[in-house]
Amino acid sequence: MFEWQLAIKGEDTWGRRTVVAETAGKAKYEHFRYMSEFWDIEFRDFLKHVSCHKVGPASAKSFFGNKEQFERNCEYRNIPFAYQGMRIEVAGKMGTIVGSNRSCNLDVVFDGRWYAENCHPWWETRYFDEAGNVIKDYREQKVDKVRMEQEQARQNVASFVAEREYTYTVDQVVDNYLKYYKNGSYISHSMKDCVKHLEAELEVLTQR
Repeated sequence: MFEWQLAIKGEDTWGRRTVVAETAGKAKYEHFRYMSEFWDIEFRDFLKHVSCHKVGPASAKSFFGNKEQFERNCEYRNIPFAYQGMRIEVAGKMGTIVGSNRSCNLDVVFDGRWYAENCHPWWETRYFDEAGNVIKDYREQKVDKVRMEQEQARQNVASFVAEREYTYTVDQVVDNYLKYYKNGSYISHSMKDCVKHLEAELEVLTQR
């Protein structure tokens, strides 16, 4: 995997984005899917306007988000010790914290994967310092203190969909998450946007 810098020719900042992909072609297509949400253009025409530069091998740092937003969310969630690049364990899976999101949750890139996932900072988590020592362990918390009730989770999904002005129902988002996203199948960019920001809620709603 490599990190690619994508830009729109003739634009200083609009359309500039870093993408992680195997090839330049895949990076351009991923950027096209992202840009097509607000730019009505065919892929063949898009290729005439986009430039693509290989930065180098990808790493967790390739996914680092806005630092100021991350620090604000850490303060809000009462995890001031957390930092971008910190190692974390979530429900037994190891990963690296790369940022935060609008849900005030953490964005985590799990080992062996090349995308960030939405993780609640207090749900089945352990935080490690640079020496590998556990500095905070939330696994012993009672479930009802760290996991949202299903009704609250449904409300959060519905609110996010309305805010984004999507037309999905809560059940459609849950169905796509369970049947397609969890199996590694394709989902639309807008549905992926929902999943990325609501994964904690969707995990609650798909529990059996």
